[in-house]
Amino acid sequence: MSRFVLFSVVIAVALIVSGCWDYLDIENRAYVFGVAVDRNPDGEGYLATIEIAHPQGQPQSGSPGGQLPEPPKILKSRAGTTLGNALYHIGDGHLSQVPLWQEVKAIFISDDVAREGIGPVIDLFFRSTVLNLRSYMYIVEGSAAEPLLWLPEFQPLTSRYVREMERQFAKNPLYAKPKSVIMTASRLIEAGAVMLPRLVMENGEVRLKGSAVIQDGVWVGWLDEPTTIGANWLIGDLDRVMAQTGCPIDANHEITMELNAAEHRLDLTVDGDRIEARYRIGAIVRMLDMSGCLLNPTDLEDRILIERAAAEWMRRHLELAIKRSQEELGVDFLGINVAFSRRFPQLARQIEWNDVYPKVDIHVETEANLAHPGVLQVGPIIR
Repeated sequence: MSRFVLFSVVIAVALIVSGCWDYLDIENRAYVFGVAVDRNPDGEGYLATIEIAHPQGQPQSGSPGGQLPEPPKILKSRAGTTLGNALYHIGDGHLSQVPLWQEVKAIFISDDVAREGIGPVIDLFFRSTVLNLRSYMYIVEGSAAEPLLWLPEFQPLTSRYVREMERQFAKNPLYAKPKSVIMTASRLIEAGAVMLPRLVMENGEVRLKGSAVIQDGVWVGWLDEPTTIGANWLIGDLDRVMAQTGCPIDANHEITMELNAAEHRLDLTVDGDRIEARYRIGAIVRMLDMSGCLLNPTDLEDRILIERAAAEWMRRHLELAIKRSQEELGVDFLGINVAFSRRFPQLARQIEWNDVYPKVDIHVETEANLAHPGVLQVGPIIR
């Protein structure tokens, strides 16, 4: 045998053998899709709960009423003085399959934990070599483990259910835009504050409802749904939203519109000690329901009334967010400081933004235009 052939055989064997070290037997792995983090009720530290998909927990043909012969998911919990200790030893002694962490979709953090800080959660996910940094973060009002007990529609996993609800955000931004661990950490580093979706159990089911405001990693307050809409718009996360307001000529009837985000501009000026922030927010309006409102969109005067009503609806929601941010919480979760640092870098280094922010003059100008194809069509007159 020539040296070349012998060398080729040795290399081939080495490649085959080395490949075995990375072998992953998925049949003996427990797929973890969700992680819930609560305070340890029995002492210091954390209580970690994981949501594991049960591959046999599916309806079988012939089972009466489509009943599940086995639970569709398994929940396992463990307490620890640190989150890493609780999480990595969660299956010790009572879980035959080794947890597979790479598929984690969602992290549920109780408001009790968030009040002390979400830093340990972010730190663990960044330092770990197996935890998924693209997992989305949610702040739960109450127990973080409770939503994992719920069986949602279409699929049994709560973590996948809330992750897929991001598709609804584009049309109904009633909660903060979901963010991954990486995005949350980046926002906290850059702006000092971030909005995360608020998750609640309502009427026995999971709902994303409003937002949690996190400053320097610590929970500081909630935003309701109208305020969240305004905040999403000012931040630039909003694409479209459904708006309902009174008919401009008949208070007994309402009109429904689809507002599509258009212009979004923030101008900053400095005059001595006075800082002014002026937003200009525009929207394209599409009428959805005008039943009972006797306005004709093809008439110029009526069209102006509709556009003014839409602009006023926008302004009210934007001002709710500004008031909550500046007057009630004193937290710049709108990210104005980021734009200020880019516009006035030297001045930004000389001031303490958290002290200056409550005194910043913030103004909003809104404009709405009926400009979508078909929006000026008149519906059938039915009495």
